[in-house]
Amino acid sequence: MKTETKVTSKGTTTIPEDLRKLAGITEGCVLTWEFRDRGVFARPKSEAPNAMQKHIRARAAAWKGNISGVKLLKRVRS
Repeated sequence: MKTETKVTSKGTTTIPEDLRKLAGITEGCVLTWEFRDRGVFARPKSEAPNAMQKHIRARAAAWKGNISGVKLLKRVRS
């Protein structure tokens, strides 16, 4: 798959939607950049939480008892 984008004077560009979906890049995702084989490569940082993890962490304390996301998942999966 080939696509083109333009780099702005500030060094920013837009990652095309189809490529973001294929790579699992979502809003707020942290990217790791690397230069190799005469090209620039980016991938989602493995430690960065995905959309579901962000959702759970943001709402974990909203349940009675102020439990953590980990405890909540254990309860739900039991």
